[in-house]
Amino acid sequence: MGRREQKLEKNLRQAEERLAQDLGVASVPAMQLLDMATGGAPRGSLLPRTEIVPSRFGRVSVLSGGTLPFGAVRFGYINVTAPRPLEMQLFAVSVSQSMSVPGGVFATSVALAVPLRKPVAGPVRLGDQSVFEGDATTAALLNSDPDLLKAASRLPVTRASTGKMVGKINRHLVIQPLPDGQAVLTLRTLPDILMTRTGYRAGKALEFAAALEARL
Repeated sequence: MGRREQKLEKNLRQAEERLAQDLGVASVPAMQLLDMATGGAPRGSLLPRTEIVPSRFGRVSVLSGGTLPFGAVRFGYINVTAPRPLEMQLFAVSVSQSMSVPGGVFATSVALAVPLRKPVAGPVRLGDQSVFEGDATTAALLNSDPDLLKAASRLPVTRASTGKMVGKINRHLVIQPLPDGQAVLTLRTLPDILMTRTGYRAGKALEFAAALEARL
């Protein structure tokens, strides 16, 4: 394993601490490191699969939406149960020291999956106009709540930059039924880049899931 890969692995371990802070818990389970071939999630995961292919000029194309700087590419995957069940996939690239962000990893395309405690009639996604599209019954119910729409539109971060690095992804916020009769919220977001830490918006995703359940 090269030095860049070692640095990436070390910093993904530190991501566990940041996720725990994000969720307001003392600790979270160990994060698994997955290679590109896995799509970023183990079998049976509720997370959307991420497919990436190398492209020109030292970048990678994320087939689920977006183009990101290329370095040592790995997925971090974690499944937590507290304060409520949540899966997180961290697509991360290690970058040169001159381009690094807090922790030395440019963590991009964070995917989250939150099982919901209420069913939905059919799948919907947050569209470009910040309203839900898809199943007519579910969309009408959610679109009738202005506060919920505002929270939904603010949840996924689709553009972020630090120094000379810029990350852009397509908006992904989807609510869909599961075979067992329940539902799941999935979203893809760029992380919050702050002066001293990187946040993954997991806590905000749980807050939105609770508001969503209150409306369903």
